[in-house]
Amino acid sequence: MLTTLIYRSLVNPELQQASIQTLVDDALCRNNACHVTGILLFDGAAFFQVLEGEEAVINALFTRIRADLRHNSVVLLMQDYSAYRRFHDTGMQLFDAGNRTVESIIEEIRSLSHFRGNYLQDDRIFRLATT
Repeated sequence: MLTTLIYRSLVNPELQQASIQTLVDDALCRNNACHVTGILLFDGAAFFQVLEGEEAVINALFTRIRADLRHNSVVLLMQDYSAYRRFHDTGMQLFDAGNRTVESIIEEIRSLSHFRGNYLQDDRIFRLATT
């Protein structure tokens, strides 16, 4: 069953900024192999991530994230079943929230989403990403 999972975590202060891109590149390869799609927002101190995929794969991935020493204070914000993917062709897309406005990031996320129409402003993922 297709599952959407959203979490937030604090970055381990010992993780170098350059390591963030390596983390994303590695995740992109793994996610593509497991048919996981999603986005990652990073503001220099915290991660906000949306993951979409088969329930067992997402649960195993989240277990690995919670054990990953690069993350502190991992908090599950939402996990739900979905009839569709929002980010079909996005194994992992990084958004650097430290250098951009919230509005520009949300607009780019919306452009990646395959979910269109008047319901977009009410979508929980976009409301959580905005906050």
